[in-house]
Order: sequence, then structure tokens, then C-alpha cells
Amino acid sequence: MRPFFSTHRASELELAAIQMIANGYTAFLSADGTYVKNAEGTPLFRDAQGGVVTIAGE
Repeated sequence: MRPFFSTHRASELELAAIQMIANGYTAFLSADGTYVKNAEGTPLFRDAQGGVVTIAGE
């Protein structure tokens, strides 16, 4: 019998992105549904004041 849940393990980056969204940040997504990233490859988010931040809070 197959389990009904996924065996996919989230990466640290995915877990950090989920935490950002849970804390009220809005992710920038491209047309294909993937994260828009900065030059270092870190996903970009918008905070409540309209500023752009990364997972590192920059």
C-alpha cells in the first residue's frame, strides 16, 4: 500500500521561504510559478511596508 503523503523532503531554502510566507511576506513569483531570485539565487519577498527583502532579511 502506498502512503498518501509525499516523500519529498524540503530543502533549507524551501523551509525558509515557507517561514517567510507564514510570517506575512509575499513571495515574488515568475510566470511559471517559481521564485524570482536575486543575483545570489535567494528568493525575493515583499514586506508589509512594501520593501523588498530576502530570506536573510536584506
